Amino acid sequence: VVLDWAGLRASARLAEHLPERVSLEGTDLKAGVGSGAPLATVAAFQAHMRPNGADLDLAGGFDGLTLDRAIVDGRTLPPLSGQSDLTITDGVALVGSRPQNLRGQSGVIRTLALSAGPDTGIAVSGPFSVDQDGLLDAELKVTIRDPDGLSAVLADAFPENRDQIASAFSGLAVLGDEPTLPLKITKGRASLGFIPLGDIPPL
Repeated sequence: VVLDWAGLRASARLAEHLPERVSLEGTDLKAGVGSGAPLATVAAFQAHMRPNGADLDLAGGFDGLTLDRAIVDGRTLPPLSGQSDLTITDGVALVGSRPQNLRGQSGVIRTLALSAGPDTGIAVSGPFSVDQDGLLDAELKVTIRDPDGLSAVLADAFPENRDQIASAFSGLAVLGDEPTLPLKITKGRASLGFIPLGDIPPL
């Protein structure tokens, strides 16, 4: 794997046991394999971490993510942006133990968002936990910005499911420009409102 960037900056505020804050920012990141064309590019990205008592706060974001069609099965995706802001319960202890998975962990997602344009995207927030079998439990809120626009993006990316996507989003459009729906996950079984979505495999 080959990584290249135009600018990269890291900073830390040092303290005992863990730094009070660690930040990483970069621009024009390119990722590829060997000397071939980049498989992914990001115009700008940032990541931040800080202890919050025994918990660990994580935040980050990226803009202008483009993926080569070869790694998305030839599908067409627009440039993507994302944001994250979450807390891992007892996360400070996790840093020292270097766990291989999230089993037995929990936390709160303040926002986890993916955007396909300035007004189009999806965001998730709420508490979550992972049991010792890797099954996810969560009480989340899903906010969809510009349902018609997101429907068009998904239909272009998954043309074989265009009719199903249009049907699913037609009901959301009547709820306004930013409808919010409850997403409940119990032992890995997800449902959006009263609509079952299927099972999430163990993490």
